[in-house]
Amino acid sequence: VRGINGWVSVEIDVHQRLIQIVNLHLEPLMLQSLADYASLPTRLQRQRSIQREELAHLLSHLKPETATVVLGDFNRVDDYALDQLGKLGFVDSFASVHPSPDQTATLHFKMGGIPFGRRVDFIFHDHHFQTQESTVLLGHPSDHDAVVSRLFVLEKEDR
Repeated sequence: VRGINGWVSVEIDVHQRLIQIVNLHLEPLMLQSLADYASLPTRLQRQRSIQREELAHLLSHLKPETATVVLGDFNRVDDYALDQLGKLGFVDSFASVHPSPDQTATLHFKMGGIPFGRRVDFIFHDHHFQTQESTVLLGHPSDHDAVVSRLFVLEKEDR
């Protein structure tokens, strides 16, 4: 996979129940010079292509029978990764308890001195969990705010 970051995974045994937690950091859009901005369409296309490869690689390593949480910095420029996870039954924990989730930015930056923000950090879970609450905490000194969710592990009969 061509990306500069990647993903890590851990499996945790909680009361004889295996839970896999995957932290990803999808390819960022890096704009550091005027030339970068001038080539924005090409850079966006490259970023999207790399992110699709990164996500496919991650998804190919998930254990579908295992309770799973996928979280991290999606560097979201489009909704491809969110849509793919949704098609597989994953739930955006923050969106599941907030009616207008994209009004809450988790990444903050300035372009030409003008502040911008976008929701790029996510916690997704599969059908083994239910979100009880989810919030965003200010991330100073980082340019990202932290998404914090409380998940409830469902028993088989509750899924």
